[in-house]
Amino acid sequence: MKIKMKKIGKIAAVLVALSVLAFASCGTKNPEISAEIPGWDLVFQDEFDEFNAENWSYQNWEPGTVNAELQKYTDSPENVYVKNGALVIQALKDEGGRYKYTSGRLISFQKKEFKYGRFEARIKVPSGRGFLPAFWLMGNESGYGQWPRCGEIDIMEVMGHDTKTLYTTIHYGSDISRDARQGQGVTSGETDFAKDFHVYACEWDPGEIRFYVDDSLVHTENRWYTARSFNGKRQPYPAPFDKKMYIILNLAVGGSWVGNPDESTKFGKNARMLVDYVRVYQRQGGYDEMEANCVEPEAAFNPKRSEDGNIILDISEKNFGNGAGQWRYLQTQGGNGDASIKGGAICVETKNAGSVDYSLQIVQGEIPLRKGSEYTFSFDARADEARKISAALKEQVAWKAFFQQTVNLTTENQHFKYTFTVNGDSDDNARLEFNFGAFGSTANVYIENVKLTKND
Repeated sequence: MKIKMKKIGKIAAVLVALSVLAFASCGTKNPEISAEIPGWDLVFQDEFDEFNAENWSYQNWEPGTVNAELQKYTDSPENVYVKNGALVIQALKDEGGRYKYTSGRLISFQKKEFKYGRFEARIKVPSGRGFLPAFWLMGNESGYGQWPRCGEIDIMEVMGHDTKTLYTTIHYGSDISRDARQGQGVTSGETDFAKDFHVYACEWDPGEIRFYVDDSLVHTENRWYTARSFNGKRQPYPAPFDKKMYIILNLAVGGSWVGNPDESTKFGKNARMLVDYVRVYQRQGGYDEMEANCVEPEAAFNPKRSEDGNIILDISEKNFGNGAGQWRYLQTQGGNGDASIKGGAICVETKNAGSVDYSLQIVQGEIPLRKGSEYTFSFDARADEARKISAALKEQVAWKAFFQQTVNLTTENQHFKYTFTVNGDSDDNARLEFNFGAFGSTANVYIENVKLTKND
């Protein structure tokens, strides 16, 4: 899907506290699921009784076209076919062929495009390292230009080696090289998304996009922007999410985010993305009134955070959640835990440290940093026992660090203070992150009084 964050930690972030939800199973294949939703009109559906070329085109991309993916997308009936009332997208080893892997990618571009609505699909995802199934929307580039200016809404991405974690994301911005942005939602629980079908949906209204799994709300976004050039004038909000978008269904193999298959990866039935149906609804009564009343949220990008010049939002219940620029707790790569506000501090409780330093993170995005400027970064921190964490300020495309430091904590509250200069390009969307992953100890950590000020 274009460039991802280090996922959690590919691009500029907006987003999301971890929600621990145990979703109920959606049952076996092809039950009688009503297509009626009160207050909504069904404007498109494909129940996949057969392949309908009036709805879908094949996007036969070469390996490496995006994200260093390994597969060749084809129109072969071995990679894309309909069976037992479901669309099957099958990843295959290309035994004896010119490619390592083949798979399928369908788009509704110039066939079925929509402005606003509820987009819903019932899907069973594959399991296995290197698989990345996705159900998503891409903006028609006739609106604002090439990605990410045209906007992208990722309704479902599940990495094959971590099928208990769902990613919901928006991409937007003004330039692919430095300023692409994204929102990211993560849900996790006991549910394994590869073991059964689940209904993944987003409701896209003027000024707000909400993501659901099995009718449980998991993530909301209402802040974004676009411009037709890197330093160009921003288009009126809610651009780019005020133009038609088309639907994409694909199964990627390997790449810079999900990683490549290894000896543990099994193909065959494990490598199939099954789609029971895709449905699109629009609100009864239309969207004219919602568009007329759509205004950008008060918290504009790069706000002056406080009177003392602190660029970082203070630690409070109000500022901890899933909004753009808020404090957010994220976990990946086997990390498991929780975060909460206790006595004016963020408390991070680790149950499993995961396999990398960023397996558990507290982050805040939309931090403006200027080329050549000096900054002072400080915070107070302690732990229930001596342990290490790391702190960093990074740009969110290649994850280059403007500042990065490993910190030794004790049981006594300590004040940490650092000065750094931005030697690279200016960045309107740098991200502050505290990392609590694979440092050895899983002791609880408490962080407070975080401050970042520009010194000139």
